[in-house]
Amino acid sequence: MAAARSRGMPIWTADQWLDYVLNRDAARIQDVQWDETSGRLSFAFVSTPTLSFSHTLWLPQRFGTWEVREARVDGQLVPLMPQTLRGIPGVFLLLSPGSYGLEVSFGGQTPTPSPSPSVIPTSTPTSSPTPTGTPSPTPTFTPQPSPTPTATPSPRPSPTPTLPPVAWIQGSGGWSPASPVAGEPVTLTLILTNTGPTEARGLNVRSVLPPFATTRTCSPSPCQIEAAALSWWIDRLLPGQARILTGALDLQPEALGEFAVPTEVSSTETVLQGETRFTITASITALVDLILSGQVEPNPVIAGQPITFTVVLENTGPSTARTVQLEASWPPSLTLETCAPPCANMSGTRWDLDALSPGGQTVFRIGLRVDPDFTGIARLNVQARSATTETDPHTNSKQFDLQVLTRFRYRVFMPMILHTGPP
Repeated sequence: MAAARSRGMPIWTADQWLDYVLNRDAARIQDVQWDETSGRLSFAFVSTPTLSFSHTLWLPQRFGTWEVREARVDGQLVPLMPQTLRGIPGVFLLLSPGSYGLEVSFGGQTPTPSPSPSVIPTSTPTSSPTPTGTPSPTPTFTPQPSPTPTATPSPRPSPTPTLPPVAWIQGSGGWSPASPVAGEPVTLTLILTNTGPTEARGLNVRSVLPPFATTRTCSPSPCQIEAAALSWWIDRLLPGQARILTGALDLQPEALGEFAVPTEVSSTETVLQGETRFTITASITALVDLILSGQVEPNPVIAGQPITFTVVLENTGPSTARTVQLEASWPPSLTLETCAPPCANMSGTRWDLDALSPGGQTVFRIGLRVDPDFTGIARLNVQARSATTETDPHTNSKQFDLQVLTRFRYRVFMPMILHTGPP
């Protein structure tokens, strides 16, 4: 209707619609070549690949004394659908959007009979005696028959090739959830539709999986789970019928980037056209939850005594944490003596980890000594960070309080007795 309105027509009539269908593809046909000797018509057909509909290209069935025998699209034999329009016999070709090279073969040209050779008389002279007074006889011309002409056989039209059935396949699919999470299960869904014109038989659908994905189950059966692929078999798919295929997959925790699964549909019984190769893609999301725990021993502690500060960093997943940092700090009343893994000797320290797998733990131990003159509460702080998105940022920091007691000093007093009177 949009095409009709653009031409100022409130509605199509049958003839207007037919004119539009027959002429709309004229601009898409390029490089037309005709070979009079072989009866071969070739041209290029170019259309926008983003269009969602197929093109019906109409060709006349007869061209002069020639008649259409077969058509090939990019070298592949395609079916011819006879259709008479306005009294003119023709054939339809069904083309999906894209660029193609078409070759149409014509045959059955009526040959022009070659002329039969005519009878050419020849003369045979006879020998005459020595001339005398009697006149010599007149030469007799004996007609000789010309060779019997060999009839040139008329070329017989080549038989119309038997074409296998053709079905146009439309493939699509998606993921559940729409954004797969590394380390969690995901469901792949494929939808195959046969848009006709014939039923598709013996379909083999095969999806190739990336290294970070493994298959748990697939449906419907029959289907086969391979090391890096997933296959289904479809016995028959009628025109207009759709089939839904699913596969339950597990993503490894270190999966990252784009999740692409190329799929190919093939058949040994039916010629398939359309979307026989398509790819289902999605962006992988990585999520982690870093949790800190630990303790200070002994607590409370007497001023001047050593303490051990233990910190445990855990990733509860589901994905692998990348570029992890752990920072610890303490007040000036505490002096660093040892740390494991090794760290710098300062009022605070930091450790860097390349990655931390889900369920993995890393333990950090710090040896400190309390200032002998300090009493009260000393606060120690730790915080963890990751380049991966965290589901709960409140669990990646923690504060520990250390109670420092006064150091006792003991003095010994010797009692003295004073006598003021006589003994």
